[in-house]
Amino acid sequence: MITFELQINNFEISISSDELFYYVSVIDYTYSATDAMNNIINYDNVLSYGENDAPLIRGESDITNNDIIDFLLSRVDFTQIKQELTIQLSVIANPVTYTWYIYEMENIPNYNGQQNFVSKIYWRYNAVSNDGFVANIESISTFNEQNGTNYTQYFDLTQDIVIGWLETSNDMSDLQYKLNSIINEKRNPPVVVLPLPW
Repeated sequence: MITFELQINNFEISISSDELFYYVSVIDYTYSATDAMNNIINYDNVLSYGENDAPLIRGESDITNNDIIDFLLSRVDFTQIKQELTIQLSVIANPVTYTWYIYEMENIPNYNGQQNFVSKIYWRYNAVSNDGFVANIESISTFNEQNGTNYTQYFDLTQDIVIGWLETSNDMSDLQYKLNSIINEKRNPPVVVLPLPW
């Protein structure tokens, strides 16, 4: 079971340009998730407001931490943040191993004077959690310029070199987040409505 907590680190109160009212101009908060093994993941954020979109307007000393918490819970959608924190906790509790698989590479025989230039790589990025859940992403990476400063002849390429190209040309954090999301859904399937059993 995961518990979530919202904590206000700091907030600033400013006075309006006409000096008629005070308003909350900055909210610095932490949203934390704690699992049953006491692993903790924090999401830190700072929100800024102008006097025209200020969330709370009161006397300078009348705004409390609880007012700020109530405002955030009513106005900020924490659904996505909860999901991200849950996924991060699941990776801590069940580490994931990532592996590249390269199926095929398309080549251009002569491209800007370079022989057998690799123009497309067909690949799969695989994730396996230590509790046995598996996720995959398959795609194609396209290249139209040389990777690195020195051109490597096709038959001198190694798997490590090509994986280096893939990791440079892809957003690895995003790829791993997507794989972890798939694993988390397999581990904790969303609620579904089944037909009545009679």
